[in-house]
Amino acid sequence: MKGKGRIPMNTIVAVILLLGGCLSLLPFASARVSGRRRAVWRGGALVGPPQSVRLGTIPSDAEIVYHQDGLIYVMNRPRGLVSGVTFDNPRRWEHVAVSHDRRFVVANEQLPNPTGEAGGLSRLWIFDLTAGTEARLLPEFLTAGNGGVDWDARGFIYFAAKEKNPVLHPQSRAEFLANAGANDIYRVRYDGSGLQSLLHTPLAGEADVSVSEDGSLVAFHSQPLDDEAHTELWFMNADGSNPRLIYRGGANRVSSVHDPELSPGNLDIVFSKVNSDVPPNFPGNPDANTAHDIWRVRIDGTDAKRLTLPGPISITPDWKGDEVLFLHISETERYAGLAVIRADSREQNPSRLGSGPNIPKWIP
Repeated sequence: MKGKGRIPMNTIVAVILLLGGCLSLLPFASARVSGRRRAVWRGGALVGPPQSVRLGTIPSDAEIVYHQDGLIYVMNRPRGLVSGVTFDNPRRWEHVAVSHDRRFVVANEQLPNPTGEAGGLSRLWIFDLTAGTEARLLPEFLTAGNGGVDWDARGFIYFAAKEKNPVLHPQSRAEFLANAGANDIYRVRYDGSGLQSLLHTPLAGEADVSVSEDGSLVAFHSQPLDDEAHTELWFMNADGSNPRLIYRGGANRVSSVHDPELSPGNLDIVFSKVNSDVPPNFPGNPDANTAHDIWRVRIDGTDAKRLTLPGPISITPDWKGDEVLFLHISETERYAGLAVIRADSREQNPSRLGSGPNIPKWIP
């Protein structure tokens, strides 16, 4: 896994999805909550028919899950061992996450979005490693999972999704905004049961959903409808109650904030923040040319500090113990892959774990 070869094209595509994917949420609103509601799905099946596929298992000592070249892998970091989880039908995955019992893997597949659908177009897939099957979760939702998927110990998967657009053929700005605001936060079990809409915000659209280590809190990204100069990070209880603003960033591509992840003790978050003050990493690609830094802040919004040295693209952080795992990309250093920093130190050069893997996440 070591080495500094040419940055794989699929990794650059992932950067475009991450930097441009959040832009596809524009114009999303700040989390002005109009009340929680239990989802009452009146459509068809909540999970598609399972299909037999060739799948691996997750070794007990595996620490990290990621995707590469359209397939899903797990890694034992100290020994440098990599095991395949999927082997066939590569897809454009964005985020992957392993259940606490290591039986299931959930992944969201990014789809082309030529019409600029607010919230992007994403599908949720569940892999049952014991049964050797894959199935699509919420197959009749317009989009599900864009920006992040995560588990709690009870088998619930948390994600942002849109059941359908309230305006079928939007023409006016207000109609486009209504469709953007229909993207809410949900949870559902691996078998399609227990579907709930946790946060219903007609004036907001959410993304980048993550769950705290103890399963009690959910963090997410929001962007104001009426204030495109700001992006916001919020958290709430796992049942959708008591949403609270943590941190307000700037405009997309300038100083926007993304991918909040709660600390093991639920006192802080880490997140990525666009840094447009440094030279672009990919000058020839307007969709993937801005640096991101990893930051840490207390959940009351105080004591913000940058953890990574500025310059590269450092995104999708995930916190476990005293370490933060993330995707690290530097065009000048010809590196795109996994990296780790300490959660308690400022301005760090990260420890690199290998070029090629994409959007890593700790395994519970």
